[in-house]
Amino acid sequence: MSFPPALPSRQAKAGIQTWIPNQVGNDIGRKRSDTERVGNDIKKVRNDKRAVEIFINMSVYKIFLKDVFLDVVWEVLYFPLWWYSRGLKNTGFFCLRRLKNAWRFLALSIILRSFFKPMFAQRGWDAYVLTLMVRCWQIFWRFIFIFICAVFWACIFLAWIALPLFIIWQLFL
Repeated sequence: MSFPPALPSRQAKAGIQTWIPNQVGNDIGRKRSDTERVGNDIKKVRNDKRAVEIFINMSVYKIFLKDVFLDVVWEVLYFPLWWYSRGLKNTGFFCLRRLKNAWRFLALSIILRSFFKPMFAQRGWDAYVLTLMVRCWQIFWRFIFIFICAVFWACIFLAWIALPLFIIWQLFL
């Protein structure tokens, strides 16, 4: 397996040493000149930089392996659990919220509360009969509409449950 080319090294900031003096083993035996010591130290730093670059490249591979491969595998394995737990709960709450919004949009609670109150503050018997007929007509059509909304959102909820099963069934058919 070949590694990609090494990453370009960073420039040293002002005041930071770019080479580390050898402190172990170089002074044993013959006496070396200062230029030899500096030259060996620079070679050592170059080798250390290469080791750091290889380590960085290996870190990139580890990050790639973790972030791309393992996270994707985890997401694929976690998906059915999420779909039928938290996703199902969120979808249920979403459908109930939409049904509640339709109920409030149609003002059914207001019409039901004021069912026997006469419209336009008329107190005659004809006003009561007219109010009763108009409100019955409104309630009838609004309940039909809320029933259609409830059936629609129930179908959306059931589709949420059945969609992965349908897709798997279609894949293996």
